[in-house]
Amino acid sequence: MADEPVEISALNANVSFITDTVSGNLQWFANSLVEKNFITRRVAQGVLATPQLAPDRQAGQLLDSVFTKIRTSDTRQRQWFDAFVDIFSRDGAYQDLVRRLKKGVGSKTNEGPTDNPASYKPRITPADFADFPSPELIDLLELVGMDLRAQWKDVGTKLGIPQPDLEAYDEDYRGNSLRCITKVFNTWHDGITSEYSWRQLAKTMCSPIVNKGGLLPALYDTLRNKYAT
Repeated sequence: MADEPVEISALNANVSFITDTVSGNLQWFANSLVEKNFITRRVAQGVLATPQLAPDRQAGQLLDSVFTKIRTSDTRQRQWFDAFVDIFSRDGAYQDLVRRLKKGVGSKTNEGPTDNPASYKPRITPADFADFPSPELIDLLELVGMDLRAQWKDVGTKLGIPQPDLEAYDEDYRGNSLRCITKVFNTWHDGITSEYSWRQLAKTMCSPIVNKGGLLPALYDTLRNKYAT
């Protein structure tokens, strides 16, 4: 049997990393695949409309389309692979994934400062938060509350809080963003929306509508120091 194309090997080596990265932002991932012509919008909607599948399984089904496109293309395998990488190249929060994929096909990537390689720190991704304990409400407010308060509605939406509830918070607290983000975190903490974890919050922060992925390195360092003691 012929060896797999290097593009397929690069994807295979990073399947878990990819699905974990996009499972908290499936609509964006599906739309991006449609935009890049990996799948039709009908197929994307069909995958997303299967609630019995866990998010990582839905992400896996969407990723299967990328494998199929590359495997069935005899002459444009690299073009399709590059199109997939380009999806993540647009957002700085995904540069570690971009680096992994490009490294898998032998592309030169920026591995860090050439004058002092020891000072290079890998980009932090939502997957890096998986081992931290569930957040304490006081930590949510103190560590990210002020940074996310202006986008509290977007944060609430990404955490699964229904839009009517968010509108009710806005009315109840008369637009006070700090009280609203506090209510969002309390609702999320009560466990009636999405997974209550630092990883889920990191995914929310990396989503295009919130776009706060740049805060992850500092947040990760703070949590690592907190839970190391």
